[in-house]
Amino acid sequence: MDKELIGLGAYLCVNAHGRLVKDSQLAPSMVQQIELARIADRAWQAFEFLEKAGEADGHDIITLMRPSHGLVNHLEERLRPSDWWDRVAKTYVSLGMMGDLWWLLAERMGETEGMSDDVRHAWGHTEWARDLISAGDVNEPTLHARLSLWGRRVLGDVLSTAMAAVSGYPGLAGIVDAEREDIIHTLTEAHTRRMREAGLKG
Repeated sequence: MDKELIGLGAYLCVNAHGRLVKDSQLAPSMVQQIELARIADRAWQAFEFLEKAGEADGHDIITLMRPSHGLVNHLEERLRPSDWWDRVAKTYVSLGMMGDLWWLLAERMGETEGMSDDVRHAWGHTEWARDLISAGDVNEPTLHARLSLWGRRVLGDVLSTAMAAVSGYPGLAGIVDAEREDIIHTLTEAHTRRMREAGLKG
């Protein structure tokens, strides 16, 4: 597998794992806590898969991940959820878009054959969050309208962070530069579909 693809993917997996663990710790019910912990474990397994793929070609995973280091931290600083629902929607949007971008780049490089597309569904979080958000909260009738606005804000910041993450990898950046308009359109369409499936406006 291409070393830049491994590096970017590993970085995204580590950060997804951290986000999911934090969401698990803050979940309002024990059931949700356990469900998110299991999803986080799958994200970590994906990291270990990429780490082994890099090692098989003689690469150090830390070195491969370094170009993206710190980028997600800036995203966390800019987008602070005000409550549990904001947190769920933020993770839903950000993991979905980052997974879409990584898979899209892998497709462009011909690296998807025989690979699981689990990353595109955030290891099950996409379906989990979609169902939760779609069901809503009877105690907050305006929840979907509020999360729709929040989702639009998250989209802008996640999209800019995703582009910045790729810029540290010359090969991947070349693909994005050559197809930027098409890639952004594809990512935005996928985001709009995810929002709609959760009962939100993109």
